[in-house]
Amino acid sequence: MKRLIISIVTLMLAMPGFAFAYTIQPIVDTAYQTQISWSEQSTQSILSMSTGAVDEFRVNGAFRVISDRDPNAIEDVTVSLSSSMTLSAFGFAPGSVPAPQSASANYNIDISYQDEAKLTDSYSLDTIALPGIINSSKIINVFNLNLLTNTIYSFLFSGDVSQLNSIAINNWETTLHVTSSEMSPTPVPGAFLLLGSGLIGLVGIRRRMQG
Repeated sequence: MKRLIISIVTLMLAMPGFAFAYTIQPIVDTAYQTQISWSEQSTQSILSMSTGAVDEFRVNGAFRVISDRDPNAIEDVTVSLSSSMTLSAFGFAPGSVPAPQSASANYNIDISYQDEAKLTDSYSLDTIALPGIINSSKIINVFNLNLLTNTIYSFLFSGDVSQLNSIAINNWETTLHVTSSEMSPTPVPGAFLLLGSGLIGLVGIRRRMQG
């Protein structure tokens, strides 16, 4: 009986976590200014875009989520989109009368499947800097998108910054990554744990009856 129990426990411990991996793949090369970088980290299923310090930008292209278990499968997944915008302004007075200087920035996000909008959002930042002072503002938005694997989604990210008697520096960042899926409603390791416990219990009952 000891050998049977050891075998069951060993099998239970050897079972890996039943989790599927996903990769976010860009479908087309994005057309953008040289200051913008788009990087892929497939081991973490992440795509990240960062503009650096630019006055305006426009990034458009497409992406899809691929299941490593079956690249051709169409499954429900949840993709998290995190976007941030940082606006820094250095104020200076063009004349002898000091006055507050201002800057503003806008960010637009559009993700769609064919003619169906999956996410449309825009937001703006304003900051005021006194002469000789640097002032910064930052905003972060996070969205959870219910998408399908092996499906091509179009995206458009754009932004611009305007300034009045100030030097403004702006940076936009957008990150996409798979956060969860609606697959595997029955956790396999839990099922094996329940089965193993039941088998051990049956062995114990049989031993007591034989005794």
